[in-house]
Amino acid sequence: MTKERDKAYIMSGMTWDEVERALEKVEVALIPVGSHEQHSLHLTQNCDTARAENFTKLLAKRLYPKVIMTPVINFGLSEHHLSFPGTISLSPETLKSLAKDIIFSLKQHGLRKFVFVNGHGGNDSVLNVLLSELKREQPELEVAYVSYNDLAQEVVDEYKGEGEAVHACMIETSEIMYLAPEVLKKDKTHYDQRKDIPYRYSKYNKGPIKRTLDFAEVTEKGALGDPRKANIEIGEEMVETALNKLADFINDFLAN
Repeated sequence: MTKERDKAYIMSGMTWDEVERALEKVEVALIPVGSHEQHSLHLTQNCDTARAENFTKLLAKRLYPKVIMTPVINFGLSEHHLSFPGTISLSPETLKSLAKDIIFSLKQHGLRKFVFVNGHGGNDSVLNVLLSELKREQPELEVAYVSYNDLAQEVVDEYKGEGEAVHACMIETSEIMYLAPEVLKKDKTHYDQRKDIPYRYSKYNKGPIKRTLDFAEVTEKGALGDPRKANIEIGEEMVETALNKLADFINDFLAN
């Protein structure tokens, strides 16, 4: 028998009549968003998708029966990783259209509140524009998005070293250890020395000026940071901190 704390409405494993009954209680749809891109040699390319999906499942259990989790959007904006074989990237227009189509479909079933749970920072700009457009086009809907790692920034700041918390680093690898250990190829964990960047104040120099760089321009094997320092305890602290904060927000979202 399923324990109460393990119950969740996960749409991909439900029949239509089960969804119909669930919607008598559900008020918010959780839409996980990931990517399919290189994560160096030690993390498989579905890393961001696995993180977003598994994090959202934990959130759906915590907020049962008021939320339902949709299937994950498993592609995102990853053009800056296309130099590495296997990376698949959507255009901004495609991601935005896909997200709108999901919301349009769920709106037909009576849902009016949506939260995109994002696991890939490259999606942020499109999701931000998406919210603005939906506010103008469909003001009766309430839509939010979060790159959930941002909710655990104090944990990241506590543990990160110089150059950490960028990509396939100690922080991301620690999180994977806790959320989706099957993604990690531990025997291939390594330190990838970043290349010199010729632009002062650029994105990877922590300055205010943003410039799009392909990851092959700044790293040989695709990592920024040192994943050898990763451990599951850091990952657990990050995930649980983010879960607590996002659950608080959604409870407010439900009440207003």
